[in-house]
Amino acid sequence: MTSRRLHKLLALAVCLPCLLWGVSGSFLAWKNWARDTRKPPARKPPPIEQPHRADLPQVLALLATQGRSDPQRLEWTHTVGAPRYIVHFASPPTPLLIDGESGQIIPGIERDEALRIADAAAPQGTRALSATLQSQPSLVYLADFELPAYRVAISDGSDIYISPRTGEVIIRAERIHWFIRAAYFGLHVWRFSLGPGPYYSYLLLLAAGLLLVVASLSGLYLAFAPRGKRRLPPSVEPAT
Repeated sequence: MTSRRLHKLLALAVCLPCLLWGVSGSFLAWKNWARDTRKPPARKPPPIEQPHRADLPQVLALLATQGRSDPQRLEWTHTVGAPRYIVHFASPPTPLLIDGESGQIIPGIERDEALRIADAAAPQGTRALSATLQSQPSLVYLADFELPAYRVAISDGSDIYISPRTGEVIIRAERIHWFIRAAYFGLHVWRFSLGPGPYYSYLLLLAAGLLLVVASLSGLYLAFAPRGKRRLPPSVEPAT
């Protein structure tokens, strides 16, 4: 097999992966450009924040009664104006949500409260429609995020994911996020599984990448390698 024929076969083998990488890469580049040039949506006016009436010694005394006197980090925050403490520990269960007004432990966030939190975090002119507890990863909400989580549908077609443990907004996924994830994981890096790794499809991606390297090197060789003189076929005299 000649080097030119081998190069053609390699080019045919990598043309489809190159097409997928080109289409998905162009879409992702446009997405990044559009994200940096557009204005963020207007936010709703924040609710009035109530003060933290439970002080820090009271919170630490409560943790000691629960046998959790080893907090790693403590956050002062508000949930739709209500004061909250979020206590993180080095070992599970973590984190712990404490009412900043009464100083009592809050066991978790209910569905109605998740709706109120998402409605307050949604863009101006939109409202929260429904909330479902999602326990499995999806193309938009990956396995790296907290699970389970409340998925709250917003009237503009986006989704806001709320932590059922702390009430924090995890991510806000617009409608275009599905196309972004499909372009990146499906067409660009060929990650076809939604669960945790290892992802064996990456080996297929590695093989395609190495094949592209070989095809590129063979093309460079054919472009710059010295060529010998072509032998012309002997002329044929016309019959008389």
